[in-house]
Amino acid sequence: MKKRIVISVFALSLLATMPAWGQTSVIKRSDRQRQNKQVAKSSQRSWKFGGRVVSEGMILVRDKKTEKFGFINTSGNLVIPCVWDAAYYQFEEGMVAVSRSGKYGFIDKTGQLVIPCKWGIPSEFGSQPHFSEGLAAVKDDSGKCGYIDKTGTVIIPCQFEEAKDFHDGMALVKVKGGVFSSLHFINKEGEIVIKHAFGADFSEGMALFRYEDVGAGFIDKTGKKVITGWKDVKDFKDGLAPVKDNQSGLWGFIDKKGDVVISCKWKDAYSFHDGLARVRDENGREGYIDKTGKLKIPCKWKCYGWNFSDGLAAVNDDNDKSGFIDTDGNLVIPCKWHRKGCSFHEGLAIVQDKNYAFYLIDKKGQVLLKWE
Repeated sequence: MKKRIVISVFALSLLATMPAWGQTSVIKRSDRQRQNKQVAKSSQRSWKFGGRVVSEGMILVRDKKTEKFGFINTSGNLVIPCVWDAAYYQFEEGMVAVSRSGKYGFIDKTGQLVIPCKWGIPSEFGSQPHFSEGLAAVKDDSGKCGYIDKTGTVIIPCQFEEAKDFHDGMALVKVKGGVFSSLHFINKEGEIVIKHAFGADFSEGMALFRYEDVGAGFIDKTGKKVITGWKDVKDFKDGLAPVKDNQSGLWGFIDKKGDVVISCKWKDAYSFHDGLARVRDENGREGYIDKTGKLKIPCKWKCYGWNFSDGLAAVNDDNDKSGFIDTDGNLVIPCKWHRKGCSFHEGLAIVQDKNYAFYLIDKKGQVLLKWE
């Protein structure tokens, strides 16, 4: 599926993924008045919503008149002017991809263009240009993909049909051979180390696969199928992976030896984050289990919540409003935000109200910024 750097459509597609509101805490009147002035001031800015994640203290925004992209800091100050045709929504490793005239380059957190805009999108199967493990996949004018470092130097020559990010020192690339193209894993020297891969990234030394003949399972870094026979699987996190039983169709968890450590009894299950995994019961309600399989947070929330991040997870109530719970299941930010939740990053989250306005909140639920 095509994924592009944030343009208006990409930004809007991300909207549908986050929410949460704040717990009203006791603060001085003068502090509240100062906060209200800040919120009112920020709502009058010349920029509007761009992206829904706080990354390295930066938030993507878009100029209301020119529709160009730039970045604000968490105080609401425009620190990188809105001059770019498109931009990836998230800084990673101190840099972010930006576009001008259909070509992409990279700026640093001062807004300086450190890698010229001369590259194309490197993948049709899931990678926007960004740095991962010190390298970024790029596409040259001939349509071939390779990898550059943070100076813009080509480290792995442009020779592949498509290229994805590095994870655990491995990256998926598409190589054309005759009529057909094949997916392979390469190392950081650009050498093909695993041929005919399924298409999932490595996580904690394992990469999942799904094939009709052997079902779903995992390969190790030699390409050997070390875990097989499941109906479906999801990535390893914290040493455990969700698996779907062939007979019952229910989900549980295995360790890296392939042993079942949490029995398959859930309608759905997701990878562990912050020591907890989201699970769904037979009634379609969601809660969270710990690594022993104990239900630590009861299944009382509507589907499509979020994994824990920064110690909080977004949940949805029966009115389709979103709030946040802590790892003990306490609702610390009431369900008053519109639609689905989002994740906290760097102690902050971006949420949306019923009028489609956006707010930057802290972990107490206090509103710090507001914009369209």
